[in-house]
Amino acid sequence: MSKSKIDNWDDLDDREKLDRLTKLLTRAGSNLDVRDSCLVSSDSAKRAIIKETNMELPADFVVQFLTKDEAMTKLIFIMPDYSTASPPPVRKAEQHLPCSYSTWAPPKNKVFSKPWRAPKS
Repeated sequence: MSKSKIDNWDDLDDREKLDRLTKLLTRAGSNLDVRDSCLVSSDSAKRAIIKETNMELPADFVVQFLTKDEAMTKLIFIMPDYSTASPPPVRKAEQHLPCSYSTWAPPKNKVFSKPWRAPKS
């Protein structure tokens, strides 16, 4: 992207955030320098996001990009809220799989018909 004003994540609406991240992922899919910057570390990925999207994430965000192979070897769940109810509420695993940014995650009550799988290359 051309050098211009850097926007703060919190000042953008969800559609704008997704559009900018789509641009980054599109570049990372065809430019090895951008791709490598995304994969090296959280700090490197945050720098790539700023450079490619003119958008700065909050300092406390941790960013991790995974290759398809790496994604197939990780299980990441969002911990359910603690409850003292008896009996305890059933916590369906599919309701606790991330998209890590909760605004974009499926609704908590949505049940998936099939588990998510990374697309085959």
